[in-house]
Amino acid sequence: MTLERDNVRAKVIATTLALMDEGGLEQIKARSIAKKVGISVGSIYNLFGSVDELIQETNAHILADMGKLGQINGAKSETELQQKISSGEIEDSNKARLLFRFLKLAEIYMDFVEANANRWAAMLAFNRNRAEGAAAEWYLDQQNALFDLVGNVLDETRLGDDEKTRDIAARALWSSVHGIVTMGYVGNPSTMSRDYTWAQIELLVTVFVDGLYSKGNGR
Repeated sequence: MTLERDNVRAKVIATTLALMDEGGLEQIKARSIAKKVGISVGSIYNLFGSVDELIQETNAHILADMGKLGQINGAKSETELQQKISSGEIEDSNKARLLFRFLKLAEIYMDFVEANANRWAAMLAFNRNRAEGAAAEWYLDQQNALFDLVGNVLDETRLGDDEKTRDIAARALWSSVHGIVTMGYVGNPSTMSRDYTWAQIELLVTVFVDGLYSKGNGR
């Protein structure tokens, strides 16, 4: 019975993601989802409590997908980094490694947003419409896992010696990149907008890393 319930929940979430891709947040209606999945409208509420809770859980899947992509490609980028150091394309220094890793994470983020533009925009719209503090703790944990992708890179600097400072720095850098992408790229994924957005990110991350080492916080 539990397995059947889990399967139905998974189908509802998959359908919600598909509707986000088709038309954004406005497409998410209990009746539409129930019809596509082949269940009653009441089943939606029995499974998730409300449409808002369904959307929040669906959004958590989006964040989880980004996190998995970051982990997988982050591991691959280390091989690329070593190759570039060996070829002399990148300086063999902690500062150069840090810059490369941050830019790779930013590239992974941009690629994900480009590939999932409608569902990402729907998630952002939903988050803006919710009351402050309304997100469930498990959803906030999923967000924190993304911040940790940046924080784990900072662990190799002196900022990693203090957990609070490390977390603040990780959130500041992530939020800055997120803001650049959201304002200049979401909903307008043209070559020009991507190039211009990337130029801003590259400048931001370079200044961040330069500042980190100029203040003696790097290792």
